[in-house]
Amino acid sequence: MGNVKFHTATVGEYLTYCRAVDIFISALDFRTYVNLMGKGKIVSIVALSLLTWMLLDSFLVTVPKSQSQVVDIGVKVGDWAKYGNISATWDSTFVEPDEEHVELNKTLWFKNEVIDIIDTVIFSRQTTQFKNDTQKSSVFFLDVYDGGANATSLFYITSGLRAYDALYPGGAVSLWINETIPRIYAGAMRETNHLNLWATQPTDEDPPKIIQFSTSFYWDKETGVLTARSGAGIYFDQEGNQIASWTRSDEIVETNLWSPGEEPSDNQGEQADIFPYAVAGMIAVTIIGVGVWLLRSRKRKRRKRKSRVRR
Repeated sequence: MGNVKFHTATVGEYLTYCRAVDIFISALDFRTYVNLMGKGKIVSIVALSLLTWMLLDSFLVTVPKSQSQVVDIGVKVGDWAKYGNISATWDSTFVEPDEEHVELNKTLWFKNEVIDIIDTVIFSRQTTQFKNDTQKSSVFFLDVYDGGANATSLFYITSGLRAYDALYPGGAVSLWINETIPRIYAGAMRETNHLNLWATQPTDEDPPKIIQFSTSFYWDKETGVLTARSGAGIYFDQEGNQIASWTRSDEIVETNLWSPGEEPSDNQGEQADIFPYAVAGMIAVTIIGVGVWLLRSRKRKRRKRKSRVRR
């Protein structure tokens, strides 16, 4: 890993701290805070501080979420990524593999090149090199806002996403990044967003079959380009007997988006934006607490003076 810096853990630790405070605060209600106000200076300050934090906390912990959902395309026209190390296996004597699986098994490599970007839609030309020395070329598009595409490739997502951010914020299907981890692709250590999907569902065939599958996708965090994908699945008949199994995988092997040995850009400023809000919130809590303490102190002094005058 060397000098690669990862800031997701830092933000995560802060959010964990906020949640711990939430758990404590949730054990009390508003009337409890009010009643505590008259139990002495220290207790009053603590009670008001917790109450103020409760109001600020919902804002503080949602700042990184709203910021991360801004659609930011990390590629430009002319950027390309070449994929290799392709593997596609099929084990069955009862079921024939689908067309995509057959083609992938015959593929030596394929390359995606960005040819146009309109708003949040990326247009890319895919060139496929087959093992028999033939090629084919096609164009696909993908909207990184809602996931709309003419192919289910998931080759691009918004750049800068973190764990628990939506894959496509405007999409009809809710998918979230599971984690951000370091992985080596095309000769460089990259901060990588990981998504794992698994499901059991019937097919549209007649008679229908049941498929169980698990797939993993990895994207470069800085650019949003797919770096690797892998999956495995099993087909069952209606009686629950296994009738087929398969695996697929490929990964990025060359790209002009980064150089071998290059480290990803430092995005600390992007993720550290939460901390000024946190500091501001803590300062506000302190100021309010001290203000209430001073106000109560003055009132008590006035009462003592009045009582002396009456005597």
